[in-house]
Amino acid sequence: MRYALLIINHVSPKQTQRLIERLNNDYFDFYIQLDKKTDAKPYEKLKDIRNVFFINKRVNVHPGGYSALKATMTGLSQIIKSEIKYHSISLVNGSDYPTKRADEICDFLNINKGKQLIAFDEDWSTSIPEKINKYYLADYNFNGKQFFEKLFNKFLGKPEIPKMLKFAGKSAYWTITPNCATYILAYIERLELDSFLKYTLGSDEFIFQSIIMNSPYHEEVINNNYRYRDQTEDGKGVKTLTAKDFNKIIFADSIFAGKFDIEVDAEILDMIDKANQIKISYRSQQK
Repeated sequence: MRYALLIINHVSPKQTQRLIERLNNDYFDFYIQLDKKTDAKPYEKLKDIRNVFFINKRVNVHPGGYSALKATMTGLSQIIKSEIKYHSISLVNGSDYPTKRADEICDFLNINKGKQLIAFDEDWSTSIPEKINKYYLADYNFNGKQFFEKLFNKFLGKPEIPKMLKFAGKSAYWTITPNCATYILAYIERLELDSFLKYTLGSDEFIFQSIIMNSPYHEEVINNNYRYRDQTEDGKGVKTLTAKDFNKIIFADSIFAGKFDIEVDAEILDMIDKANQIKISYRSQQK
């Protein structure tokens, strides 16, 4: 049984390698979607690990933009086209880290075989109309962008919203089956949703949930992605976790937590490893 881990990455090669090391038990394959803005050269050594694959189609990701969803979809497409029979596909951020041992995560995924582990929340979903009823230029960076957004919204009216979808969402990260992933990609392509999603805000946080919950796969959903995250004090971003957050992390009902920054606090990663009785060693697997 093999498991695919799709890593949406922008962090240092050192942190990326550590994430891979902690899960590299010969059952995981790692697919790295490296942000197009990031210099790929420092990551070259990761290609020596035989079960590490880089997504060929890199995307210049802008927070909140359609580009974030596009990065995920191109990664999923490459995984599916590999024709490797995966148990499941898990999406994580490069700043994430496993809170359990690799064997424990495999056991957990096996227990939930055939399930879609994806989070949605009714209260959070009330914010979706604001994200889809206006035109946003999140993927663009130029002077006067806000002026043009106002101009678009004044003269173009509201975007045409797909009527067949009841929207739900919460988090961009999940674990789903390959069949479900294939269904989602085909759904977006068949209905040409790109033209709609391109000007929404934060589509990666709600479109997967929305498609799944309006499909036969909704019967397989467990409303939990088993990722631990904490918000910044102002509630507008994701907090960088440190050693002070150890108890909250280790006792959370999660298999991954984030975000971490190895340059800010590497001690918290050591503490998690120690709690999981992981020996700090690594055997390079040459291709």
